[in-house]
Amino acid sequence: MRQNPFQLHSLIHNNLLLAVALTVAPSSASAISVEALEKLIKEVKASEVATRERSNLNTTLINKAENNINLNKKNIKINKQGIEVFRKTLDKSSGDIETAQKTVQGLKVTHDSNNKGLIGQITLYTDKVTKIKETILPEEVAAIGTLSLRRCAGTHQVTWNKCVYKLGGKGPKGGIIFKIGHQGNHGSEVTPEDVITAPFGCLNVNFNGELKEYIGSGKDNTDVILNKKCTGSLAAGVTTSFKLKGQGGWYLPSVYELRIIRNALRTLGLGDFNNNEYWSSSDNGGNNVAAYTFDFENNYKIARERSSLHSIRLVSDF
Repeated sequence: MRQNPFQLHSLIHNNLLLAVALTVAPSSASAISVEALEKLIKEVKASEVATRERSNLNTTLINKAENNINLNKKNIKINKQGIEVFRKTLDKSSGDIETAQKTVQGLKVTHDSNNKGLIGQITLYTDKVTKIKETILPEEVAAIGTLSLRRCAGTHQVTWNKCVYKLGGKGPKGGIIFKIGHQGNHGSEVTPEDVITAPFGCLNVNFNGELKEYIGSGKDNTDVILNKKCTGSLAAGVTTSFKLKGQGGWYLPSVYELRIIRNALRTLGLGDFNNNEYWSSSDNGGNNVAAYTFDFENNYKIARERSSLHSIRLVSDF
């Protein structure tokens, strides 16, 4: 058998290929083809890559194990604290195990009693200690929710949660808040100044009692008025194009929504209402020639001819 003039030498230590050397034998009696040489080089490179991959996996497993060990140390400390709380509570409750067990989260309690009903042993179990796996592979993590960082309008507050507003403060669209829920997340805002002076409009149109007076009816009233497609200038018509700080979605408030605005903001000195009468979106009980304004100076509603000019404020809910 002819001796191969090329020999491969490698140094292996702990499954890691540390070095590879290609030497030439002194004999010149035979030669190796270029193809064979390239094949040998590829085999050496493949072996090196595989060894490095195993080494990286081992490093990952070691890091995982160290993290779990640290977690276990922390949980063992927590368990010891929980057991100590249980012991102290048990002493104070004169041996009432059920009462003591409620003081410690994550512990399961069993006990043995003798024939006289005396407790001989109490055993506490916990599932907080993490078992270290022999092989740990990457796991897919499913998204369980979305967090949105938002800056609340009118404030410098930046929050991951919902914005919290207050009565008299600036609303999400830049209006003045005149009604707010108990958690401060939802409410209603009114434009900070008069939008326009205009007639109610829809002269001689019978709304057949569809325009209500109660709180919460303003938006529906506005939709009813717009759906009539009345010609000429009308108070509700401005809602289709009005925007405050680039935001639309406003409506003409009902007569009792105007009363809430007046009572909530006038005492705070907000809104610059100047004792004006404001058009509401409520009509005069089916009368096709009148609708209600609200008098901010005297705090009551007034039936006015729909052709008369009065100030307008708009409302938006959030």
